[in-house]
Amino acid sequence: MIHQPFLFWLIEVSRPVRIVQIGLREPARYLSLCQAADKLGTESLCIGVATDGPTSSMSKAAVEQHSMLYGDFSVLATDPISEATRHLNGGDVDLLIIDTPLTDDELKALHVHWVPRLSAQAIILMHAPEGNLANPEARKFFDALAIDKLSISFAQATPALEAILFGERQPEDLLSLARLKLGMPGHLLAQQIFARLGQGLENGLAARRYLDMAEKGKSVARSLEQQLADAQATLLKEQDARKAIQLSEKEQLERVAELQATAFDLEAQLRSVTSDREALQEDGTRAADDSSTSAETLYEELLAAKEMVNRQAEDLEQAKAELEAGALERDKLNKAIKLLREQKASLTAAKEGIHDHGDGKNGQDVSSDQAELHETVRRLEAQIKQSQAKRLAIWEDYESLKLAYETVSGNRYQAGSTRNEKDHKPAEKPPQVRP
Repeated sequence: MIHQPFLFWLIEVSRPVRIVQIGLREPARYLSLCQAADKLGTESLCIGVATDGPTSSMSKAAVEQHSMLYGDFSVLATDPISEATRHLNGGDVDLLIIDTPLTDDELKALHVHWVPRLSAQAIILMHAPEGNLANPEARKFFDALAIDKLSISFAQATPALEAILFGERQPEDLLSLARLKLGMPGHLLAQQIFARLGQGLENGLAARRYLDMAEKGKSVARSLEQQLADAQATLLKEQDARKAIQLSEKEQLERVAELQATAFDLEAQLRSVTSDREALQEDGTRAADDSSTSAETLYEELLAAKEMVNRQAEDLEQAKAELEAGALERDKLNKAIKLLREQKASLTAAKEGIHDHGDGKNGQDVSSDQAELHETVRRLEAQIKQSQAKRLAIWEDYESLKLAYETVSGNRYQAGSTRNEKDHKPAEKPPQVRP
């Protein structure tokens, strides 16, 4: 912890106008620098250059703390080292602090852009040279800056600290301390003073941390006491509410019993209404089914009656045609029988004439003529008998057809009368057929 007390003493003695720290990997060191400039009233301009650019390793909390406490005189720059000199506003650097490992490009930028901007009272301070100057080129660069210059080294500190009095005009106190070398009177005392100041500062910070922890503990205790009081108040309210609930529990039970009884009555009514509704639905369904069945039956009977009437009409027409054909056939047979009878009478007369005149002819010729006539008469008689038998059969068919015709005509008349009665129209009579 030698860094912070030495930094406070260095700023108080040198009173720098512009302070630049390159590297912000340890934000607490830069904030300590800003604190020293603020407490000592040097009115210094502080510039912190983040070598990792926009992705600065400073936490959000550290950035907010910096802006709140030191934002009026301190700048956090994320520019490359070669471009960050623009924040000097044309001035020179009085205190240059290096707190980051230096790469070759950064060494070149320091040599080209920053060393020429060091003032006549400039001081170069190197934190942790054992790590930040691990690059041989960086070590060589720093040693070159220290040639013919007084320097102050705290090699025993952890981490170590080195300061180069680069400018020509330095305060006498700094020159005196720089002239004290290892083994000289006063060197060990100076080292012990800064170490004790650092230890005291560390103890003070530890005490501050303990005080903060104690204050937080008190705050937590007060919060817990308040929570306990709130819990007790809530418990009392719950107890009062429970008592009120217990007092009204009997009334609630009675109310529940009444509601249950009412619910039971309503359920009984609901079952009755449901039963009635189901019965009505069943009656309505049955009536609808009966009505539908009756309508379907009537419709089927109507179709059957219509079909029967159509068939009877066809049968009637067929019977009528057959009657007319039978009548014509009977007339033809009657004429044929009449003709056959006339032929028979003529043959009988011829036969008698042959007997009367047989004495004048040859007996053989007479016998031949008689035989021929006899055969002709026999054939005519056979034809007459066939015609008579056929006429009898036609007559029987005629009577049968006539009876069927009358039956069909009567049924059709009856069906037509039924339909006409429904339509309020007179029924038609069956047609008369001449036998």
